[in-house]
Amino acid sequence: MVFYWRAKNRYRIHHDKIYDFCLQILDDQRRFYLFGDVRTWREELSLSREMLEWTDYGAGSQSVYGSGSIRSVRAVYQSSSSPEFKGKWLARLVWWWEAENILELGTCLGVGSSYLAGARKKASYTGIEGSERLSNYTRKALRQVGAYEAQVINGRFEKVLPELLEKENFDLVFIDGNHTKKATLIYDNMLREKIGGRCLLIFDDIYWNSEMKEAWKQIQQKSGNDLCIDLFFVGLVFINSSMLLKPRQFSLIPFTWKPLPF
Repeated sequence: MVFYWRAKNRYRIHHDKIYDFCLQILDDQRRFYLFGDVRTWREELSLSREMLEWTDYGAGSQSVYGSGSIRSVRAVYQSSSSPEFKGKWLARLVWWWEAENILELGTCLGVGSSYLAGARKKASYTGIEGSERLSNYTRKALRQVGAYEAQVINGRFEKVLPELLEKENFDLVFIDGNHTKKATLIYDNMLREKIGGRCLLIFDDIYWNSEMKEAWKQIQQKSGNDLCIDLFFVGLVFINSSMLLKPRQFSLIPFTWKPLPF
């Protein structure tokens, strides 16, 4: 895999800020109550035989089935929810970034939402989900982790996002749900036009397909970026931050995944 050979662990990094990022996000092995709470929710989903009618609003990990198909909750969970290691990355990013106003595009069953909203309960969290049934699951997941003030909006991104950005200034955005080049670049542009301060954009599944690879490539080349970090499973873009470094692009990997010195 090209990414594996290109990526560096923290012992091959010479920037203090990037070393700290690796230490705090990728290599932190501490346990938190939140992780246990989310694991309980995961177990509930993995055992659920409740049936859902799948509505496909866009290509990607949340639309592996055709629109109108019927699947069990556990099947949707197994195919579409963030794996545990990535969920922990999201929670640690919220802590490390000290996020105040979080936005998630595409909540699915609320697994990733639980990590985002549960990590820093004093922060504001808003999730947007096209499916009403999935929105209800996300609300239940947020209650599970004690994020009682978090809100989930049921609606299409194209309609909800412009109205929301007129009222809110988000400093951490997790972009998931529609894994096409066109949609990803549209959301990126919409968010950049309204960013009023420092912001961390997190793009999910940047190597999901050829379109996402191309979208991620174009996003990394934008002049407004302070720094881009490629974690293979997600791509991070820092805007209006203190992370203005040279080079501006890093590919990083946990030390336990690549302990050898190459």
